[in-house]
Amino acid sequence: MKLTLHNLGRIKFGEIDIRPLTVLVGPNNTNKTWCAYTLYGLATSIADQTFSMSRANVQFDRQLNSNIENHVSRLATILSETTATETGADLTREELTRGVISPVSFSLDARGIGRVLGVEDLQANQPDASATLGLGEEFFERPLFHRLVFNCNVTAGRFRYSLSSTLRESPVTFDFTTSPASNRPTDGVSPLRDFLKESLVRLGCRILEGVAALPAERLALVSLFYEVRPDWLHEPRPRLAGPVRDFSRMVSTASYRPDHQSGEAFRRVAEMLEARLLQGSVGFPRKVDGETRESSRTLRYTAEEGVSLDVQSTASMVKSLAGLDLYLSTFARENSLLIIDEPEMNAHPEAQLKITELLAILAARGLYVVITTHSPYITDHLINLMQASRLTETMQESVSERFKLGSTEAFLDPEKVSVYHFSEEGNVESVLSRDDALIDLSSFSNPSDYTSNLYSVLLDAERGIDLPKRD
Repeated sequence: MKLTLHNLGRIKFGEIDIRPLTVLVGPNNTNKTWCAYTLYGLATSIADQTFSMSRANVQFDRQLNSNIENHVSRLATILSETTATETGADLTREELTRGVISPVSFSLDARGIGRVLGVEDLQANQPDASATLGLGEEFFERPLFHRLVFNCNVTAGRFRYSLSSTLRESPVTFDFTTSPASNRPTDGVSPLRDFLKESLVRLGCRILEGVAALPAERLALVSLFYEVRPDWLHEPRPRLAGPVRDFSRMVSTASYRPDHQSGEAFRRVAEMLEARLLQGSVGFPRKVDGETRESSRTLRYTAEEGVSLDVQSTASMVKSLAGLDLYLSTFARENSLLIIDEPEMNAHPEAQLKITELLAILAARGLYVVITTHSPYITDHLINLMQASRLTETMQESVSERFKLGSTEAFLDPEKVSVYHFSEEGNVESVLSRDDALIDLSSFSNPSDYTSNLYSVLLDAERGIDLPKRD
């Protein structure tokens, strides 16, 4: 995936290669978060989320468009012209994308980006702002998503469809509450054909199983999610960024789905997070009332010693990582996108090293992880993890005990990493040399050099040495 930005905030132009672990660094107020949130809005379109605020435009490969039109005609004929009481048809993603080699892209204009960011006047202030997320041909060759199947059928006058795969525990089924007879063309327009086309577009472009974001506001939202969550029956509250709104929705969903779980691979990472960082677990314990069991509306932290507290009463780092714990234990699926704004928030430097290794493990297990950070500890340690990936398996096992989590799975190939620096002049550039597995850390080293040099000046002043004149 490649994200391209034009005239967004301070960003004049930027091309960002989204890899399993993508890191955005740079000074404050250089629009790293806007970049991450815009990616979120585009990615939700690909993952078929109920995120209507973005309304991304899609540009198809010519062959994919032809395939969609042909299959829409075939399916509409089967479903509309049959006289049988029950009939159905299905289509695999592999069949639909056969012959597709050119990129497919999703784009947002200033209005769409403004909806995602919750910035109502973005179009007025930056009318030429735009963002595009392009999908290369390699995504249409992945066998993983060839297992997706679109199935539609008519039973007793009701049209039903589902999109399912072995990636899901059970198919997702939706009702289209109308009879096939009412979907026959009227004045040259066929609602059924339009519906089928929209569904096949989703099937053809789908490369993500889910999208989630952990915004900087998460520290407050894990305690206040029920107060600020969107009303399910009405439009979202104004001036609320999509990732912020949907984080509240995610926490709220976890509160009434206590038995829902992620796959074992991600539950194990959640257990690692709880054992090595939180020293406890986060969740919604059930209240027992006779035979009735219902979920609590209060997110609680249970320490290893058994002490249980409302999350709002816990340490800041627990509140910062509570959403990640919930996501990994409840919602995470392979081939999903996870965006985290400043994962180091409220974490001690040693904890930041553990967080870095944890994020690398998530990338190794099939997530796309995108983070913004101001932490030199994260970028420094990421260099260590990339260098360790170049060792032999025997040497990796030997050095693994020196790392905070002790797992060789955190040793991430540089080909799976992207690091981009956002400058105050509006430039976005890659600062990772994959050949050397090194990151240009000048944006962090300059302040470090400044403080060291200033200390030397102060020592000289204490000794009565004349201070050099400033340039």
